[in-house]
Amino acid sequence: MTSISGNRVRVLPPPVFGLQAICKSEVERLNDLPYISIRFNPVGKEPFQLQANVVSGRAITQWRTDALFGFTSKPKSVQDRMTIRFVTSGTSKRRNHKSEFLCEAGQATCVAFEDMVEQEASPSFHALAAWVDRAALVAWHTALEGTDEQPLPQWQPVVDVVSAPMRAFRHNFELVYNRLQSGHADDMTVNLLEELIMYQFLTAWPRMPHQDKKAVAVRPSWQVRRAMDYIEANLHRKIALSDVAATANCGVRSLQLSFRKEVGKTPVQWMLERRLQKVRDDLISESCRGEDIASIARRWGFIHMSDFSRRYRHFFGLSPSQMRADS
Repeated sequence: MTSISGNRVRVLPPPVFGLQAICKSEVERLNDLPYISIRFNPVGKEPFQLQANVVSGRAITQWRTDALFGFTSKPKSVQDRMTIRFVTSGTSKRRNHKSEFLCEAGQATCVAFEDMVEQEASPSFHALAAWVDRAALVAWHTALEGTDEQPLPQWQPVVDVVSAPMRAFRHNFELVYNRLQSGHADDMTVNLLEELIMYQFLTAWPRMPHQDKKAVAVRPSWQVRRAMDYIEANLHRKIALSDVAATANCGVRSLQLSFRKEVGKTPVQWMLERRLQKVRDDLISESCRGEDIASIARRWGFIHMSDFSRRYRHFFGLSPSQMRADS
């Protein structure tokens, strides 16, 4: 089965399928499958034995991995999606471009696929995992938040599955996998099940505590700098991400990837933080003392005051009125 995106033909995976290799000679057969986004390799001179049962939905691909011996996996290409993995036995070490995470049995990990350099699984490794398309995740997050201006949160990359919300999410995550693995779910059921576990993920997974981001050591590329300049000059009006990308002479997806790599956040996150900082500057400015908070917020693109106040408090640790009173 294939789909066409632009000028590229993408081979779609079957709804339910299995992967198996019981020796090194069978690894390349797995690696040649066009709908598998990673390449497997044995660790050193160890034998290779891997079995994975996969279910592919509309926006989520889930799979259960069982491996007797350790193995590594590397991405074949950049994919704009998140990886969620529950480790039930062994360990999984994830090496990104600028960081490294170890996920042990009883823990779970949530990381961006495009940041991945290599994943290493230990011997006797068992896990249940999923890839989630970022565009779909953004849509679910927008529906949950009730606004398209709230960027995706930054989730903790490794968490213990001990809290009640996380244990419930883990339980339903596996229930959905088992239901889809049975092959008895129609398209409508698949969509509903995907929404069920993703809404639960968005509310259950722990988020990173707020902290001011340190300036990046490497100067951003000219495309990112041009995008920043365009955003800075238009913060007082509505900005379409497609217009920002056009100014930077690149596609929207390329711009998003460049921002994540060079700035550590998405263009929308950067835009939102700059608007909040502009509001803060006006709130503590003597020249704006006579202007009410709502007017200042609207000037910088915030229409709904309750939503604005929540974001402001989350970012600065104080409400707008507290910030003004303390200045």
